[in-house]
Amino acid sequence: MGRNNFTAEQTAALNAEGRAIVSASAGSGKTTVMIEKIVRLILNGADVSEILAVTFTKKAAQQMKDKLKSALVKAINAEDTKSEDLPRLKKQLAAAQNAEFSTIHAFCAKLIRTHFYAAGTSGDFSIVAADDTVGRELQQRALSALFENAYDSGDPDFCALLSVYFRKKKDDALKDTLRSAYAALRDKDGYHEFLERATVYDKERFEGVCAEYLRLFRKKSAYYRRRAEEEKKYFERANAGENLRKSIDNANAVIGAFNDVENTTDLFALKEISPETYRAKQTKSKSLPADFDFHADALNDCKKAFGKIYEKIEALPEKSQAFSDYLEAGENAKRLKKYILAFEKEYEEEKKERNVLDYNDLEHIALSLLADEAVRGELREKYPYVFVDEYQDVNPVQEKLISAVSGNNVFLVGDVKQAIYGFRGSKSEYFAEKREEFAALEDAFSLSMNSNFRSAPAILEAVNEIFSETMNRETSFVDYKTDGMMESGGNRYAKDGRVCFHLVQGETKKTFPATNVYSVLEESRVYGDEKFKALLGRNETGEKIARIVEEEVKNVWFDPDDGTEKQIRYGDIAVLIRKNAQAESQGIAEALTLADIPFASSSPLCLDDYPEIKTATDVLSYIDNAAQDVPLCSAMLSPAGKFSCDELSAIRLACRDEEFFRDACKKYAEEKRDPLAAKLRAFFDYFDTLRDLSAVTGAAEVLTQLFSDTGLEAGLLARRTGKESLKRLHYFLTLAVDPEPLSVHEFLVKLRLMKGKILYYETAGEDVVHILTMHSSKGLEYPVVILGDCCDSFRGKDVRGEMIADDVYGVATKFYDADHMIRRETLQRDLIDERKKIAERADELNIFYVALTRAKFALHLVFGKQPPKTNPLYASCYAEFIPPHVFEKYLVREGECVPGDAEGNGAAAGVYGSADGCLFADTLVSSDKITEKTVSCEEAECSRYGETLTSGILAELNRNYAFSGGENLPVKQSATSVIGEIERAFGAPLPAGNDYSDEEDFLREPTGTFGEFAEDGGAGGEAHRLTGLAYHAFLQYADFAFLHAGGGATADLAAAERERMKKAGLLSEEYDTLLSSEKLAKILNHSVFKEFASAEKGAKILREADFLAALPVKDVYYFDRERYGNVGEETTLFQGAIDLLFIGKDYAHIVDYKYSSRGEKSLKEKYAPQLTLYKKSVAKITGIDEKNIRCTLLNLLHGYAIDIES
Repeated sequence: MGRNNFTAEQTAALNAEGRAIVSASAGSGKTTVMIEKIVRLILNGADVSEILAVTFTKKAAQQMKDKLKSALVKAINAEDTKSEDLPRLKKQLAAAQNAEFSTIHAFCAKLIRTHFYAAGTSGDFSIVAADDTVGRELQQRALSALFENAYDSGDPDFCALLSVYFRKKKDDALKDTLRSAYAALRDKDGYHEFLERATVYDKERFEGVCAEYLRLFRKKSAYYRRRAEEEKKYFERANAGENLRKSIDNANAVIGAFNDVENTTDLFALKEISPETYRAKQTKSKSLPADFDFHADALNDCKKAFGKIYEKIEALPEKSQAFSDYLEAGENAKRLKKYILAFEKEYEEEKKERNVLDYNDLEHIALSLLADEAVRGELREKYPYVFVDEYQDVNPVQEKLISAVSGNNVFLVGDVKQAIYGFRGSKSEYFAEKREEFAALEDAFSLSMNSNFRSAPAILEAVNEIFSETMNRETSFVDYKTDGMMESGGNRYAKDGRVCFHLVQGETKKTFPATNVYSVLEESRVYGDEKFKALLGRNETGEKIARIVEEEVKNVWFDPDDGTEKQIRYGDIAVLIRKNAQAESQGIAEALTLADIPFASSSPLCLDDYPEIKTATDVLSYIDNAAQDVPLCSAMLSPAGKFSCDELSAIRLACRDEEFFRDACKKYAEEKRDPLAAKLRAFFDYFDTLRDLSAVTGAAEVLTQLFSDTGLEAGLLARRTGKESLKRLHYFLTLAVDPEPLSVHEFLVKLRLMKGKILYYETAGEDVVHILTMHSSKGLEYPVVILGDCCDSFRGKDVRGEMIADDVYGVATKFYDADHMIRRETLQRDLIDERKKIAERADELNIFYVALTRAKFALHLVFGKQPPKTNPLYASCYAEFIPPHVFEKYLVREGECVPGDAEGNGAAAGVYGSADGCLFADTLVSSDKITEKTVSCEEAECSRYGETLTSGILAELNRNYAFSGGENLPVKQSATSVIGEIERAFGAPLPAGNDYSDEEDFLREPTGTFGEFAEDGGAGGEAHRLTGLAYHAFLQYADFAFLHAGGGATADLAAAERERMKKAGLLSEEYDTLLSSEKLAKILNHSVFKEFASAEKGAKILREADFLAALPVKDVYYFDRERYGNVGEETTLFQGAIDLLFIGKDYAHIVDYKYSSRGEKSLKEKYAPQLTLYKKSVAKITGIDEKNIRCTLLNLLHGYAIDIES
């Protein structure tokens, strides 16, 4: 864009004199306009040294300098530049590199060094980040000094804090609370004054909290009531012959329930409301309209929303208790305030001694300097022209700094729609307020720039369609429809581009008829594991993304900068994910690796999830123990075996009487005399050689020998991504020798203990697909952008800090009862968290906007399931920001061309909607061989050797079910999936408990010690989860006979057992640090374990007992007769794992461990269906009468046991 080729909006911004603020949409050329405005100032006589330009990253500051220099060079070489101006322009060009284009922190540091005496600092200070190594060391020293003095003084306030924050016999929790609370406060202007205001707790403020909390209840109820009324109108219109009466009644029930909430005028009166009388969702039938399911689901969403509201209503305490908790928590907050300020004093001393300042210091000290009129006047005289980029990202302190420096010539540029740093303390409302302020002044300008020069017309159309309906004053600080609609700038695109939405769930998969072929995948333990299923689901999204990439690199894109079409390269493609969540990026990375697509990731990935690492691990596992089917299959399909999936199937078909696949392979090798048998014998001989080698050498040497024998390295290098795969394998080998060489078994133990913790940064060449977070993508652009699963929740676990703050409702901590060792949330904290969610949702809407507007020519959105109805005000995922008609418009279905491209330019017809073959075929493997050929149903009917299956087998394959209700019956179910089915059938999650105040807690440490509290509600976060896993791991391998040898378990015996388990590699150091021997002794002295320790001779005790049982469908799906009523005597495979199973002569006892903060009633309701099915499975397998099988839930956190009746 030339200097004389600006749009009307840009021209207005360039001509605005004095004070101006510009709202510049994505791709509108705001930086270009800012640089052009600076160049025009210089051409008109201003000096570079008179200009202050502030941005928020060093990279952006340098880019501005580079663009200024390019613009000045262009001006010098322009034909219309006067010769007398050339010397001055050249001088300005020479000075441009030293221009005051800087980050706000660099500006503050320069100001402080200039006025160091007035600032009370030295002029040669260093700068540290509070969260880097030096900063944390200084904070730790300050905390240590503070705590040493507090321990010595015996301060009652400190002792009171220790009584609630002393965890695991350490004071780290209190230190972390002080550190994190101090860091959060420092983003506020005048945080000392804020702390004083925010720690006042009285009746008037409590009533304000209650009134606002009630207002939020009523607002949410009104929103969903209106949605339910819309669905009711639909049902009434479509109610031909009263066939929708059930849905209309359900709508009335939901509407009435929401009305009850709206009509309540007192928060605590909400507890008098009754739950709605909603019946199960009406099932679709042929007589109902085609779109019935959509509206029935929408009504069910409203019902679920009321269920969540009602859960919170039920959890409301009595008003007297709520007020008492509020006041008591307030006292705790005051004590924390005292020690936060004391910590600050110690921290300041540590920094002064080291002559360092952190970034918050720079802002606060600079702001204090600018309070001096002389300093402020000096700066305004030095910098008569002030430019600020990305103004929407300022925090309260930075906003005051900019306002103090700005004189009568300030140019503020930003986009409130791209304000995405609320988690750092930025306040996008400042931008909106400044726009309103300037619009009301006669000598100021409030302008907009909405012409987009980056994205193709199809992308702009889609973005406008989404945000014109979801971004408004209720959900954001801007009304997109009136102030944000983008238009194509300069008609730069000769092609429209493309937008595609892809639905993963419901894709037609190639399935295999029941061939009676043994499936290692389905029989393996990991197949029934919920974590494996979650990863498999994630990989479905990854596989879809890989297919999109593979098709895009066959296409071209139109580059508007040079007006030509170009072949799309891998480096033109970006995959954007919401968070650096390992599971999300790992699934995509694994799918790209399997598809041989080169990529680079901005976050570390888990090494042991790469296919080649899985294969290497499986090969080692097979060498270590040959009696394992999954490692055997993986080894056979690896370059060491070179078997095909068809060959594995042929072996199983020939030896179907053998229970285990390994035995089938041995039998085939011994009895057959065909090429496949010879191949098997050679395979066994080779691995016997490797097994012998492993007896005298380490794992690294064994793998190196295998790589050499198989030519693996050369084979990998022949692939596109082979070099990266080889780098990962070499890194894997270093783990086997660092810090010392490990045997095969020792290395496998190390890998098992480190599973999920070996992180690897994936960096490749330039022509690679980029996987990066949406935050990281800001300021970047790519020809092709793919968004990961838009149905993923953008808020993780609800983990609140120990101390949270709100500008209006102050500082809040939890209520603690130190005498009874109980803690719980307060109404003040619940309100602050709700307000935080509202702010986060507005940020997420902005993040979604940023992500979509990174695309230049092609935009793809992936959805893991059918998106719910648009719900921008209470959205939990990006899919809820998308109107249904927009989703339908851009959804790519099988057999369709790319939407918006009638000529088929781009992807081939149907390519995005086509289904793939089975990723794993019929065997769980790690080798990339599986991707070389997808197996069709027809191909599966024949063996590798061309033997046609008999007509009898074919008839069996094509057999029809005798009962219509069983046609879509799942072959296998797990306990977790059945619980999910129950929740879906009843339209809400199974109950969750909150109140523990009346429960016996024999695991609680005695009063007077600093024991851990039982969490009163909530999940307890990551530490809670890991602690539960640690106790679970101990009980999995503990020797009960040893622990009860003296008549009962003791802390000393538990400690000795922990040491034995660590030496044996059965308990990791990480888990061991989370255990308490005293608590273990109390757990082990429970009657359940005493019973097992004294069991009669011949009884069996099984730990982590995996099982697979064929149960009648009517027993498994007892809760859904409508779907599964007509299944006759059909059975389904039910799979699970029992934590502890005791089997006597004619008696059995099932024990299921839970480390849960739920109440007894809630826990029982949640898991009774699971334990009932466990009982039926054990009865089926053992032949023991169900009446003689006992089921017990043992809550390891609170120490109570629950017997479950069928």
